[in-house]
Amino acid sequence: HKYRSENSNLRKILYGSGGETIEQYQMKVAELEKRIITENLDSMKFSDEKKMVASKMQELRDKYNNIVKQKAEIQAQLLESEEEKLSLSKGLIELQLENAKMQEQV
Repeated sequence: HKYRSENSNLRKILYGSGGETIEQYQMKVAELEKRIITENLDSMKFSDEKKMVASKMQELRDKYNNIVKQKAEIQAQLLESEEEKLSLSKGLIELQLENAKMQEQV
């Protein structure tokens, strides 16, 4: 439907009321060519912008994935550190108990 109305509009522009001179037809043709060129340029511009946005989105996705990976690695290191801390605390408590037993024997 859109194309039919556009086609109808273009015919009205091109043929008008029918009493135009060749120069007027040439002016109308030049106008239509200019319009086509402008629309093509706009289309190319939007296509380029779309590619840039898609590229930026991919770049941001990659950064996000990298951050998530780094966070997981840091959490794993933190967990390992906490386990080591608990192990050291357990060893210290065992030594303190052993020391207390030795002092009781003395």
